[in-house]
Formats: sequence, C-alpha cells, structure tokens
Amino acid sequence: MSTKLTRSTFWHHAGHGIGYSGHEAPRLIPGCGDVFEVGDVVTLEPGVYSAALQGGIRIEDNYAVREHGLENLFSFVSRDL
Repeated sequence: MSTKLTRSTFWHHAGHGIGYSGHEAPRLIPGCGDVFEVGDVVTLEPGVYSAALQGGIRIEDNYAVREHGLENLFSFVSRDL
C-alpha cells in the first residue's frame, strides 16, 4: 500500500495545541518548528481516512505538558467496543 499523498487523500495533522481557539500551536505536523512548553495543553489525534469508509475516524487524547512529561487528561476513557 502506498503512503503517497494525492489529491484524493485527506491529510490530517497528528495533533495540536488546545486553548482559546480550536487549533493552536504547537502543531504536530512534519516539518513544523513548533515547540512544546511546560503548561501547554495538546491533543494527539491520529486519523485514518479512506474511500471505503467514505470518510474517516480520529481518536483524540488530550494531554498537559508537565515538567516530567505528558499527563493524560482523560485516562478513564475505555477504547473497548
């Protein structure tokens, strides 16, 4: 399977900062120079999109950047179907 992005592929970032607006820095995008800082709140939301799905799905986890690493803000959520 090719990973080449084409016009028919919906590309999505892997995550971004959360604050006053929906999508803020720091952004998790290849080649982006944004830097995480202690106190940032970010979402990690990898996605899968395809014609077979007629759309896609993203699973979002939200984290606070702490001095010791990332703190999962919603660790109580189950991924069981």
